[in-house]
Amino acid sequence: METLISILVIFIALGTASVYDEKPSAYRGLYSQQVDDFEVTVPQKVTPGGRPLGEELSHHHEQQRRLKRDAPLETLHYRLKVTGEDEILDLEPSSAFISPKLRVHRGVRTRKVSHDKTSCHYRGVVRNHRGSSVALSACNGLTGVLRLNGTEYWLEPAAVGAQTPSRPHILFRRDAATRHRKRRKRKRKKKHEKNCGTREPPRLPAAKLEWAPVSGQVKVQGRGRRRGKHRSPRSVSKERHVETLLVADASMVEFHQDGDVEMYLLTVMNMVSALYQDPSIGNFVNIVVVKIVLIEDDAEEGLNITINADRALDSFCRWQQAQNPSSDKDPQHHDVAILVTRKDICARQNTPCSTLGVAHVGGMCQPARSCNINEDNGITLAHTIAHEMGHNPAACHDVDQLCMS
Repeated sequence: METLISILVIFIALGTASVYDEKPSAYRGLYSQQVDDFEVTVPQKVTPGGRPLGEELSHHHEQQRRLKRDAPLETLHYRLKVTGEDEILDLEPSSAFISPKLRVHRGVRTRKVSHDKTSCHYRGVVRNHRGSSVALSACNGLTGVLRLNGTEYWLEPAAVGAQTPSRPHILFRRDAATRHRKRRKRKRKKKHEKNCGTREPPRLPAAKLEWAPVSGQVKVQGRGRRRGKHRSPRSVSKERHVETLLVADASMVEFHQDGDVEMYLLTVMNMVSALYQDPSIGNFVNIVVVKIVLIEDDAEEGLNITINADRALDSFCRWQQAQNPSSDKDPQHHDVAILVTRKDICARQNTPCSTLGVAHVGGMCQPARSCNINEDNGITLAHTIAHEMGHNPAACHDVDQLCMS
């Protein structure tokens, strides 16, 4: 142990990001605890020129938007190793996905999050890598997703030892989490299980959802089939805002009782928001969290969340409609409601299975159906939410197999 600490101190003193080739069996992610195929790296905060800025990784910024257009953004830079190569992340504050009038309800207490509250969420790129992107939160160490050279990497603090400022982090590819779910599926000896339990209507809407198995890219494509070689004119890109209610059930609140469930949820939504602003979508979609509800008691009136995903969805949809102000001008009015649970949900069954999410296809414009349920299995929850949210405005699977990834 003393040798490991000495090596860590040497790396930090030299100002280089370090990576452990050997993974102690005790190493697990702080959030994605079941992923076992990863590399261990120690990120470091640096200046724009790459000079070390000490051991502290966490960093906050003012959530309030700049009052002057010419006011400089507060930039943030980290160095870390990715597959053995030193990389620098160039980041800028990300707060547009959090409503200035966000309210957080926890049990019987209601707390308003001020518009000038500091935030710890960022977006950016990997330096010198064209087409790269980063959605990262620096609230308690570094947690987020990097897209680099066509590959998606997930980063989070390791859940080992004391939470020192320079503690190790784990870095894993999305397919590592997928492989774990497939192993879990084989252990249960279930056949034809899908991670997405959403049922689609016989006559599919024109829009389709394409979800790449490895990169996790969300792409909404319109107009469906065309006859002959006729080409319709391109649609004009239009900015859209989707106001969101985010709900954590009692199992979720209990699981994260030693941490900050509100911070975790916003960390995930920073990644979801980044996915929906990917240029491949074609239209700029702003995901804005207007209200967070943290349920502390399974006996919440009117809400019954069980492992049967379909029944749970019906219950949640009715419950969220009753919580939604009728006026679109109300700052707590939402367009879509998202529930996150730690229960092992399963579509159309009363026994656990590999289902991760379920939603109503085309329910976005129907107040009683604009809702989805998602199972928390670590930070890749961001992709589950992005996927299920895609169903609400009538996006369907191009191929069923794509949903299984």
